[in-house]
Parts: sequence; C-alpha cells; structure tokens
Amino acid sequence: SPVKILNKRPDKFPIHICNCVVTNISEKKKTGFQEIILIPKTKNFSDAFFANMFVYRKLGSLLKTNEKTEDGSFITSQKNETVLYYLDQLTNEITKKLGVEFSFGLNVNAASIFSNGFYRTGKENLLVNDHIKELNKLINRFDIEYLEDPLETQNVNLMGKIKTELISGNRIFCNNLQNFKTYARYFNCAVIKINQAGSLGRLKKILDFCKNNDMYTVLGQNLGETNDSIISDIAAGFEFDFI
Repeated sequence: SPVKILNKRPDKFPIHICNCVVTNISEKKKTGFQEIILIPKTKNFSDAFFANMFVYRKLGSLLKTNEKTEDGSFITSQKNETVLYYLDQLTNEITKKLGVEFSFGLNVNAASIFSNGFYRTGKENLLVNDHIKELNKLINRFDIEYLEDPLETQNVNLMGKIKTELISGNRIFCNNLQNFKTYARYFNCAVIKINQAGSLGRLKKILDFCKNNDMYTVLGQNLGETNDSIISDIAAGFEFDFI
C-alpha cells in the first residue's frame, strides 16, 4: 500500500530545481540539447518557486525567444556561456531584492552530443579530456554545482576529473537497479523517474539504494508525460532531495 511506504509527515521538502532553457539545438532536428538549471538556495519551497519564476520570466525577454519545449523551457541557439551570463545577472538582481541566492546546473545530456569518440558542442568536436576542461571552465566561471550526464558511459571512469559538487546520473541508470549497482560509485546524485521505475515498490528499492550509498536524489518525469500533480506528493513522501 502506498500509505505504508510514504512518509505522511516528512522532515523536509525537496528543493525545487527549474529547467529554464535548452541550448545546443541541432539546426536540422530538435536533438542534442542541453538544459540549464536554476537551483535556489532556500529551504522554503514557496520562496524557491517564486524566485525561479522571477528569473525565468525575465530570461525570455533577454533571449528574445518565445519558442519553448513541452515543459516550458525556452529554446535558444545561443551558447551556454551567453545564457549563463544572463542568468548570473538576473540571479544577482533577485538576490539583492529578496535575499535568495542561486546556484546553476547543467544537464550535459552526453549521449546526445557524443559520436565517434568526440563530444560535439556547437561547432567543436572535442576529445573527452578537452570536453572535461570546457566543463570545468564553465564550473569555475559560474556557480555550477550540478552536472547531469556529463560523460558518455564509456568515459565514466573519468568522472572524478569534473570539479563540481553534484554529479548526477540519469540515462546511465534509467531506473535499473543493476545499473545503479554498476555505476553508482562514479556519481553522488541520481535522477529517478516514476514511469521508468514501474511501481512505487521498485521506486523505493532504488531510493533506498541511493540513500544507503550517500547519493542525492532527484525525482523527475518525462516531458509531456502527465499533468498530474502526484509527483509532488511522491517527492515529499519519499523525502527526495530535489524535484
């Protein structure tokens, strides 16, 4: 029964993270994109949501685009550095007004930019060590604390060279417990999706594995999957770190 495995009085609420813009869009197909993520540093969920929306609404004007993904992220052909610069300016503004500070995240989506041994971002083809150097430059220049799927599976042993606080796995795990057992040592965070788990019981087994291995957890769902708000209840009831 869901009632027995959900905590009806959780000690904390998950932190609201916002996929606000996608970049590196292929000119021919809407593939190869990367998501830039806002992470407000506040324990109050309402403050986090309000701060995220303040930045998100102003970002669209700066990017001069109305095109969006299914979940509302702005679509732009501008470089990651340009978008992160805009976000840095906007978040500094709201920090002064409301006292809410931010860090940034980047869903590198490595599988979609990796081909024939190279990582392709923009017009450049980079070998793995050069790709890692470019990621570390972004991390050092901007307050990037979260990277999702930064390397393709065959390069996962180099994950320790990436200098950020949270290195998160999504596609590499795909909610398969055996994948978690194989690759968890390279990550300290994981994206978990309800539809991929298949049931709340399986979801709890994966979540328990993450907690026992000191991994932060992000509850997510696929684009356009559902408008049902149950993801919020599950994120709170299972005490996920992020949603």
